[in-house]
Amino acid sequence: MYFEEAVKRINKIDWELFGKTVYDKENLEILMLGTKYLKNMALFYHEIREQYRYPFNPLLISAAEFLGYKEKVDIKDCCEPIVEDIMKNHYIPKHMIECHLQMAKLVDMEPKYERYLNIYDPMICFIELGFDFSYKDGGLTVYKIGLYSLVDWYNTFLNA
Repeated sequence: MYFEEAVKRINKIDWELFGKTVYDKENLEILMLGTKYLKNMALFYHEIREQYRYPFNPLLISAAEFLGYKEKVDIKDCCEPIVEDIMKNHYIPKHMIECHLQMAKLVDMEPKYERYLNIYDPMICFIELGFDFSYKDGGLTVYKIGLYSLVDWYNTFLNA
C-alpha cells in the first residue's frame, strides 16, 4: 500500500521540470525543506545512536537499512522509464528516491516503522518542485537555492 503510493508519487512528478526551477525568494517554505530533512535525519539518528558510534552522512544512508531492511529498491524496477533516464546522472536525488521507496516497502511489511515513512519527504518535495541537489562542498547543495552545511549536522539540526 505505502510502496504503491510512493511509486505513484514519483511517477507523477513533472520530470521535464527537474533541475530547471528557479527559487522564488518570497517562498520561504522551500528553504525549510533542507532543514526539515536534516532535522528528520538527526531525530532518526538520535533514536538509533546507541548502535552507532558516530553520526552518518545523512545524504548517503538508507534509514530502512539501518532498521534492518536489506532489500534494495532500484527505480528502474518500479518507476516509469523517464525517471531512470533523468536520474542516471543525479546520484543523490536518485538515492533519495530509492531510500524513500525502500522505507515504504519496509513499512508495508512492518507497520511499526510507520513513524519513519516521511523521513525523505522533504527531499522528494524538492524533486517535485523541480530542484536538483547533490552532496558538494561539505553539504547538501540545492542548486539555485544554496548550501546546507553538514559540519556538525547532528547537533545543528537536532533542535532546529
